[in-house]
Amino acid sequence: MGRLTGKIAIVMGAGRGIGRATAKLFAAEGAKVAVVSLTPANVDAVVADIKAAGGSYAEYCVTPASLCLPVPKGLDLAIERRP
Repeated sequence: MGRLTGKIAIVMGAGRGIGRATAKLFAAEGAKVAVVSLTPANVDAVVADIKAAGGSYAEYCVTPASLCLPVPKGLDLAIERRP
């Protein structure tokens, strides 16, 4: 059982860099992770990495570059997609 088991983590900018590492670490610690980023290919790669490492859940939301979502709207999208 990880330190984040039973928690939900929403990681903005999770397509690369620190965001990607954070999403993977939180999933490894047992969190259900909502991966949010601008680049679909990067998001797909992060989700695949999480699932391959045994993460039980990975949801994602790709925000179009032409749309500037404030954090509360991003949270709404992740919560709506939660099982």
